[in-house]
Amino acid sequence: MDPATISAGITGVVGLLSAYMQYRVGMKQAEQKGEAAPQKPEQQTLEKGEQALVVVQKAVAEHGNEDDQADLANFERNPGRYKDDIIRVIQDIAKRDQAFADQILKLQPQVGNKANQGTVNNTNSTTQGINAGVIDNSDIKQTFNK
Repeated sequence: MDPATISAGITGVVGLLSAYMQYRVGMKQAEQKGEAAPQKPEQQTLEKGEQALVVVQKAVAEHGNEDDQADLANFERNPGRYKDDIIRVIQDIAKRDQAFADQILKLQPQVGNKANQGTVNNTNSTTQGINAGVIDNSDIKQTFNK
């Protein structure tokens, strides 16, 4: 499988996992300190994040070593600080286990990144799409080598 595709899938899944875990950790800390709960992500993010966590936990338990298990535990405790570690763990396991890599790719498109979907129509420097706006290219000068 194409390493760039797997890498993109891992990036998407880790982003989803991070959002999910930061919310869970924030809820736990708010409860312990008697503070206000953090802002709740979209329901889809919570559901997909939980699915992704189960897949990663299972893969680490089956194919990871003690260091991988420690990195996962650290990520679950402090996702912001240990994000790079969990990326490395997932990459290592995906290289060794094609079934896990396939699961990651199946999870990734479900993230629902709306900013990267749809079509863009450009008419007279006005772009219409998800993020409609005007592109001012009047100052752009193009030079071609002849």
